[in-house]
Amino acid sequence: MDACQHNKNRWQGLQLPETRMYLSFTSVDIRSKT
Repeated sequence: MDACQHNKNRWQGLQLPETRMYLSFTSVDIRSKT
C-alpha cells in the first residue's frame, strides 16, 4: 500500500510536465501530418 501511494505521488509530480511535453509533441506531430 505504502509503495503504491508513493508511486502515485511520484506520478502526480511528473504528470504536469510530462503531459505538457506529450501535448506539445502530439501537436507538432499533427501539424507535420496535415
